[in-house]
Amino acid sequence: EAARSMPGTEFVAIDMTETSLQTARSLAATHSLTNVTFHNANILEDISFLGTFDVVLCMGVLHHLSHPEAGLRNLTKRLSESGLLFLYLYGEIGGRERMRRKTIVSLLNGGSENFERGLQLITALKFDTFEYGWSLPVADAQLRDGLLVDAYLHVNEKLYTSDSIFELLTGSELERAALYGVTTGQCGYLYDTEVNGACSLRIPRTEPSAWLSTPLLKESFAKLPLRERMQLIDLWFEPNGYTVVAWQNQILDKLPGGARLSRNAVSLS
Repeated sequence: EAARSMPGTEFVAIDMTETSLQTARSLAATHSLTNVTFHNANILEDISFLGTFDVVLCMGVLHHLSHPEAGLRNLTKRLSESGLLFLYLYGEIGGRERMRRKTIVSLLNGGSENFERGLQLITALKFDTFEYGWSLPVADAQLRDGLLVDAYLHVNEKLYTSDSIFELLTGSELERAALYGVTTGQCGYLYDTEVNGACSLRIPRTEPSAWLSTPLLKESFAKLPLRERMQLIDLWFEPNGYTVVAWQNQILDKLPGGARLSRNAVSLS
């Protein structure tokens, strides 16, 4: 989708499984895309052969690695000095119900990695309804099974809060990071801690004013440090996923004053 939207941009796509790469190559051919090249690569290993990039997208991957920190370090090493890193990470607070279900399935499956039996258990338990991120209209049985495996049968899965995201990024050699958006329930929001903050995009924001109905509440919220305001946004919106952007400090000079990312940027030093 990114390559279709930006035909003047060159993309390099990697995956560690040949099956996924075959699917991606087929999609690229279907849409006559010539601006994507594909490589079989594992981000837990040396990927320096890929070169250096202005933007790295890692959407829904790090939280499934055995060592997310190692994967993150390998990715940030591939960024140019003015590069941007985009991540999508699963949320801990909004993922509690899914993780409860996942534990039930794991116990009934005897802790095994038998996906076929696990899929039968999920269907029998009527756990085949989805929250945001998996709630796609699916007619194809194989695709539906893939979504169920992703939601309930992954062996490695680490969930994050705003605090643990910034802890993860602190060792990344990048200087600043901001939460770009969250998913919660069946909705997606642009991320903001500003009460009645201006935003030119016609997309809902994580507007805190709904929980700040009195002058005392507004005053108390305004006095909090940014990271603590973010903790409250976590508790109010209960994200099941976060989109995160991280960069070097010089990127801030290119953003307009008072921009949403600027006012919600956290130092990683």
